[in-house]
Amino acid sequence: MAGHYVGIMGASHDGNIPEPDLDPTGQGRVCDFSPPGPPSCNFGGYAASNGMFYPHSAVVTKHITDGTSKTLMIAEQSDWGFRPPGVCDSGTVDIRSSRRTGIWVGFHWWVEEQIQNCDPSNPQEGGTSTTVRWLINTKTRLSWDDGIAKYGFNEPIQSAHPSGALGVYADGSVHFMEEDIDMEVLRWLCIRDDGMMH
Repeated sequence: MAGHYVGIMGASHDGNIPEPDLDPTGQGRVCDFSPPGPPSCNFGGYAASNGMFYPHSAVVTKHITDGTSKTLMIAEQSDWGFRPPGVCDSGTVDIRSSRRTGIWVGFHWWVEEQIQNCDPSNPQEGGTSTTVRWLINTKTRLSWDDGIAKYGFNEPIQSAHPSGALGVYADGSVHFMEEDIDMEVLRWLCIRDDGMMH
């Protein structure tokens, strides 16, 4: 049974800008697990440990220096998406993180240290978690290495609702997040200690 909500591992840059460090905070807590070539359509993406729920995380309130009302903890993934021709197999595809492993799997088969090791030859998967890399309601795959993959780390926050998706903040409050939110603001909301006032 696949779930409709996922834990937020954190956020990364999208990889389409000249940025030597994929962690927006510059602290090196994002790993590129992109597969080595186009035939590997199902793994990869960027895995972060700058958010709330990453493997073996034990985040408590004192670690959320941005404030619990300004840190996204859980977000919605409740709709399907689309692979255009030329991006692996084309057609409609389930883009929920939990679609393969199921709702109760948690974080799958790896430990936090492997994020820093950044070894794409040892592909991992996030289970019921995601690293935010794309805008809310991104539903069309962008490339073979976009992380919106069967075992990928970057399935977007998305829903069947028009114009946005639901999110749970670290203070327990629930908010509807508009899909036209500025990407920089979304990244900072997903990182627990970036020092930005959202």
